[in-house]
Amino acid sequence: MKVIIGVPVTERGVWRLSRRLAVYARRYGNIALPLPQSLCVRIATGGRDALDYALKLLNPSGLRVWGSLLTALRALVLDYPGVEVGCYASEESYAASEERGYTIAALTVKARAYNIVNPEEWLKVFESPPPRTIVGSLAGYNAIVADGYSWMVKLRREIRPSKLLILDIMAPTPLDILDLMASGYLDTSSVREVIDYAVKYIGEYVVTSRTLTQAYDKLLMDKGYLELLKRLRLKVYKPGRRGESSR
Repeated sequence: MKVIIGVPVTERGVWRLSRRLAVYARRYGNIALPLPQSLCVRIATGGRDALDYALKLLNPSGLRVWGSLLTALRALVLDYPGVEVGCYASEESYAASEERGYTIAALTVKARAYNIVNPEEWLKVFESPPPRTIVGSLAGYNAIVADGYSWMVKLRREIRPSKLLILDIMAPTPLDILDLMASGYLDTSSVREVIDYAVKYIGEYVVTSRTLTQAYDKLLMDKGYLELLKRLRLKVYKPGRRGESSR
């Protein structure tokens, strides 16, 4: 039985995963995490340079988001050494993500300051290898953590799991939508409107928030954006009363 665990890339979402990591790893026998293998090895072995390496690889904002999971991973390895944990992201993907962030910031400034928006420029930022290049490495895992809405959608289509677990409200950010458009999962007829919300999300919500969780919550209170999600037929997933839900 394959299970995908959907987690928004926010401090709160990752913290909720961290609290349940040992439960899921024991329940399903093994678990795959969207972290670089080299980082997981350092965390698991308790290397003295683990924190420095994590800070270098994830940068301070990334470490703030993923720090709770690194702590939970170390505890899992110590408490349940027989449980198999895999980490399937690459160092290159994290470097590419950081570079993508700089490009998105530049495009946001260009749009807000000069009202210049080129949809092709925005979509090009999200071009990436097809998910099947990673799916093969996940074949032996029963539980797979998907970080972010667009990656959850891609993995779900490729793997076709028997269950989808939601730990925190999962809604696409405008960047997730652009990712799905650039990857061919959505048509691009509404791309300009999505870009407008991407500019608003970065310029008004992310920049003015102390955490990604706060920015995410602001986005989910934007009625105009929620109407856009309805028009695009993009489902918003919500956890149940006990903090998780199965789909």
